[in-house]
Amino acid sequence: MRNLKIHKYGLIVSFLISLYSFNNIYATSYYVSSSEGKDKFSGTTIGKPFKTLARLNEVYLEPGDSVFLKRGDLFRGSLLINSSGKRAERIVFNAYGEGAEPVLSGAEEIKGWEKRSDTLVQALIQEHVLGVFINDRMIPAARYPKTGWLYFEGGGRNFMEDTFVKHHQSLYENATIRMRTKNWCYEYKKISEVKNARAYFKDSLWNNEQVSYTCDPGWGYYLENKESFIRHENDWVYNEDSGLLILKPAKNTYTEACTQNKGIIVSENSSYITIAGIRFEKYYESGIFIDRKASNIIIDDCSFRNIVL
Repeated sequence: MRNLKIHKYGLIVSFLISLYSFNNIYATSYYVSSSEGKDKFSGTTIGKPFKTLARLNEVYLEPGDSVFLKRGDLFRGSLLINSSGKRAERIVFNAYGEGAEPVLSGAEEIKGWEKRSDTLVQALIQEHVLGVFINDRMIPAARYPKTGWLYFEGGGRNFMEDTFVKHHQSLYENATIRMRTKNWCYEYKKISEVKNARAYFKDSLWNNEQVSYTCDPGWGYYLENKESFIRHENDWVYNEDSGLLILKPAKNTYTEACTQNKGIIVSENSSYITIAGIRFEKYYESGIFIDRKASNIIIDDCSFRNIVL
């Protein structure tokens, strides 16, 4: 998903917000600003806002409470909503101040680059790297083949078969395989073992009661995330064991590592929540994830950009 903007229930949101002070005199407003805040502040006034989403996650919200993120600020990380409002006392997440909408980002700026070789640099990343953005553009991991697909000759839920494997075993060893198993279904798995014309996966393919997902003949795949696949500028790989991100850099690049799957997580049994006027970007699965048991959730005037699906 590249760019998406949702506009719904705008009148409902503004009307509900205007009523909060009358419906619950004990409701609290919390303010968060990455540019002006400190996590030691109370967070309950514009003059003393929290700084991070991590601090906000420590607050248990009550019906009628509001959370305001400062416009123009960038907030890295994820926000968990595990409380509920009421029909006339919704919990609202919105923006305050002037300027562009506040941004929730699942990516971290990469610092501390070190030279690895004449053409490669490396950086230690504390959190698991899910994707890489260079100059605000998502860059796929280094892969083989560089373009196009290889194709299954068969397989099961935890292995694939291809005669190509038998003659190019070193390509598959310790690589990640990214594959298409059905229409609209893509998976990636770490290869744990290679024998003859088979490559075995560390984990089995996803499965449910309706559909059996296997490596059926004719479906495509490619290999990725091995240092030997790095050939071109901005090619990168991430070593899970060492935590090293390895990159062949171009000049004047600003690099971020996507480390978060979801921006806001609305947990099960949460209800009467409004999320409005916030931009979400660079998450690996979704900007807003709503548990199927949650109810009465309003998403209004939010933007979604560079969400990796």
